[in-house]
Amino acid sequence: MYKLTPIFFIIAFFFGCAPKIKTQHPISNYIHIPTVNFCDLPNHEGELVATRAAYSGVDEYWALNAQKKCKTQLNVELDYREGSPIPEKYQSLFDSAYSSYWNTYIILEATGTYESKNPNGYGHLGSNKARFIVKDYLNVRLIRK
Repeated sequence: MYKLTPIFFIIAFFFGCAPKIKTQHPISNYIHIPTVNFCDLPNHEGELVATRAAYSGVDEYWALNAQKKCKTQLNVELDYREGSPIPEKYQSLFDSAYSSYWNTYIILEATGTYESKNPNGYGHLGSNKARFIVKDYLNVRLIRK
């Protein structure tokens, strides 16, 4: 019995102290349409694409943005009214983000089309200069800041 104790501690040490690697699976694993970096959406206007973005805001001013900064700032309206409504399984995540906007945001993976034709902008008071019309929600995660 005493001979197993050191082996147990060695195994526990290696498994307990091993770095935890979080992998993000590419969106392309889910679907068979082009996956586009959020910063490149303007180059694919009107095309059905998949992308990943951060969704955050304050009060009426919400927008999709890149997880890492783009060369040109993109504030994109998440248009689920004209596109697909938010699925019931994700609605509570959106509700949590809206009610705790100061310390949460959403990572959204979705398919849809990018549009920037409206000179008056999109969203509340035209604060966003483009919109992403969602066709399908692939994954939604609530992130705490």
